[in-house]
Amino acid sequence: MLPQRPNCTKLFRPRRGVSERYRVTTAHNGSAPRFQRTRSGYDPVAVNHYIAELVLRQQAQHCEIETLKAEIASLKDENAALKDTSPSAQAVTDRMAKMLRLAVDEVFQMQSEARAEAATLVSAARDEAEAVRTQKREMLADMNARQRALESEHADVMRRAREEAEQLVAQATAEVERMRVIDARRREKAEQELDAEIIRLRTDAQFQIDDQLQATQQECEKRLGEAKIEADRRLHVADEQIEHGLSEARRTLEEISQRRVGILEQLARIHAQLENIPALLESARHSETEPLQSINGAVAELRAI
Repeated sequence: MLPQRPNCTKLFRPRRGVSERYRVTTAHNGSAPRFQRTRSGYDPVAVNHYIAELVLRQQAQHCEIETLKAEIASLKDENAALKDTSPSAQAVTDRMAKMLRLAVDEVFQMQSEARAEAATLVSAARDEAEAVRTQKREMLADMNARQRALESEHADVMRRAREEAEQLVAQATAEVERMRVIDARRREKAEQELDAEIIRLRTDAQFQIDDQLQATQQECEKRLGEAKIEADRRLHVADEQIEHGLSEARRTLEEISQRRVGILEQLARIHAQLENIPALLESARHSETEPLQSINGAVAELRAI
């Protein structure tokens, strides 16, 4: 942040006496500041801040000159006031003229000193800026030289790296070839061992299969015999059940036949009795009681059937 412009009315107050001499005072100690270096030269913020301080100092000197002018005007007013009270106008006039000349001379002297100091400050600022530019050019030249040196070193490093990489590639190729030969030998040996192991496993598996096949066949024969015995038993039980059912069916059929014969005999008796009904009706005409008894007897026989 740049310094603010000073207020002339607050920094300098008008003075009443003409015997005091004014000198332009600043905070400049005459020594060049030490700026912080950056990659591109001095810190631009610090340089701008210093130049702003120089400008503020010049403005402060200008304010002091304006203050002196105000004091001169005040002295002129005092001189005008003294003219009315002076016993000798000529003496007062001469005295005031002398005081005015002294004040003007002092003002001119202060202006000269202010201009000289301002010129000195501006010259110092220009010299400092030129020194900064020179140092920046030197730093740029130094950086260019370092960059060229780094580029040369980088080229050497890349060349050595390529050579080392080629050597490593050659070594790796030789190692890969050696490992390929060793791996081929190991693979051949492993294949031979694998073939022998497969033959052994096949032989063992064949033995196990034969044993399992024989055991399975025996188990199947055993289960087949048991199943045959169970089937014979169940067949015998089924034959007995069928025979019992046939016997029951024959007995039932005989009973049905006997009942059928009995029913047919009863129907025959009924038919014979029905054939006697017309004769009974004819005799009923002659006798009222006999037909009724005959009918009651026939109905009783029918109910009995």
